Amino acid sequence: ERHHALAEQTGSSINLCWSLLDEAQTAFQRGEVDACARAVESALEIPIFDSDGGTTLERRTTEALARLLQGSHAEAASHARAAIDMLARTMPVGFHWAEFGALSVEVLLELRAGRSRTVPVRSLDRGIRRGLWALRRSAMTFGGLATRVPLLRARAALQAGDRQAAQRFVELTRRRAAGVDQRLDRARAGLIEAEMYLDQGRRAELLAEPLAVLAELGQQRELARAQALLG
Repeated sequence: ERHHALAEQTGSSINLCWSLLDEAQTAFQRGEVDACARAVESALEIPIFDSDGGTTLERRTTEALARLLQGSHAEAASHARAAIDMLARTMPVGFHWAEFGALSVEVLLELRAGRSRTVPVRSLDRGIRRGLWALRRSAMTFGGLATRVPLLRARAALQAGDRQAAQRFVELTRRRAAGVDQRLDRARAGLIEAEMYLDQGRRAELLAEPLAVLAELGQQRELARAQALLG
């Protein structure tokens, strides 16, 4: 909304681009396929300077989200890897760089969990490892990654079949996410832990609070993932 207001006030094309990317990211979380795709396509039509690395990174990440939502898995993986490569080649100049890197790793984790037929598992695993390495390096500068990185590592460990490591990272996330404004991180940790169990009763117990938080915060994609665990 801030970028949209600035774009209207100043006629700035870059603020309009940022506003459209924000709109696409919100639509992604809500699972709104067409709205997400429209916003991304409009943002991509706006010319930017080659030197504007932050906007380039955000566009690549957001296009990865849109293509994932559309089911274009190969394109989603390609854009996510490109964003991760940008983050890995340089130290991020701001927290938003790390945030887009984390979103790109999430795209690859989604594809890995969904057993995409169009993207080789080895390629996804390489991208995930590279992304986690870059984020761990970024976490030394940006404290805001203190919960995000172990969450991603927990999910990656669980997908690799290392339940003990996944549990350690879930517990680490919970210890670091004690603030009242960190309910989403705790909900995501609960969702990952619930994936470790086949017993529906135990899953329901673990998901009681995460379901409420995800619904309240409008995290429709993760809410659907949690609901699917309960059949």
